[in-house]
Amino acid sequence: MAFQLRFLEEIQSILSRGRTASTYKFALLHAIADVCVTSELSRDDAAHELDLNAVARRFVALYQRQVRPFFTVDGEVQLKHDTSRRPDQESRVPRMVRERATAYRGAFEPDAQLVTETRRAILQMPLRRLQVVGNDLRELLYRHDTIDGRRATVRLQPGVAYCFRRFYDLVIALVRDHWTRAIHRLNHDQLDVVTDLQDFLFGSERNDLTQVRRSLVAAQDGAARCFYTAKRLHRATPSVDHFIPWSVYPVDLGHNFVLTTTTTNCQKSDQLAHPDYLEQWLDHITADDEALTSQFQANHVTHDREASIAIATWAYSTAAQRGQTTWHKSGTTVALNSTDIASVFSRYLGRCR
Repeated sequence: MAFQLRFLEEIQSILSRGRTASTYKFALLHAIADVCVTSELSRDDAAHELDLNAVARRFVALYQRQVRPFFTVDGEVQLKHDTSRRPDQESRVPRMVRERATAYRGAFEPDAQLVTETRRAILQMPLRRLQVVGNDLRELLYRHDTIDGRRATVRLQPGVAYCFRRFYDLVIALVRDHWTRAIHRLNHDQLDVVTDLQDFLFGSERNDLTQVRRSLVAAQDGAARCFYTAKRLHRATPSVDHFIPWSVYPVDLGHNFVLTTTTTNCQKSDQLAHPDYLEQWLDHITADDEALTSQFQANHVTHDREASIAIATWAYSTAAQRGQTTWHKSGTTVALNSTDIASVFSRYLGRCR
């Protein structure tokens, strides 16, 4: 418990007292937390080797939304992400992402070259500056001598990956709050009071999911059915549901979406689905992976089946530890427990062998 308190205090210190010449430190903390959720840990108190390529991919995904034009009552604003005065001095990652997003007219799946360039940028600056608070280098999260550029890894200190997973909601809320305020400071001359800036920067479950819907319908050969009720959806535009709710893990990955009726989507809302649906979803994204992946690629929908499964494992395991209940179409609820969730994943792994 003492280490967990130190971890939270360190995160708060980095965010409130660390230097802010650019928004890189916010992106780095956010990306590390995201990757820790999708990583397997041998023990809660274990050190963890973090894959910087995975961090770089999340880094790119975070900036994809933020490099788009932001519209105010006075017109279009291209948000600044650092203290540079000229566009050609802008931080490298936002500039690269903006160029790529323009070419693809929006969201895109980062290619190997962009991931490599982003990883290099992370290694050169924010990874070595993140833990500098005031004039002090504090190595609670990771020691600098464990940064390995050749292998593209850094070793998180014992217990740190667990803390990022355990306090994910709190860490992300803190990061996004400080990141939003930093963007407002960096663009104070162009922004007045902006109430929807955070939604613009990080998205919400109200995002346009047209490409996702198109992919899911096409993967079912146009004969779309509601994932939860099995009702045919051909008479109306299907609703798209985050299987693991956006409020639990706010990242849009293709395999995490399912088609539903609008009524069912509203009833489920931001609840985790009953374990029966979890088992059904695991079978669905495995059996239909080839068709889903093909459609996601064709429609430039970010997807990662293994990461989606890891997120689901974390979400259900965490909910079970807290004794949370889940939603079922019948109106019944069930309190989760760790044994039941472990059994679901055990049966899934057995069917995959």
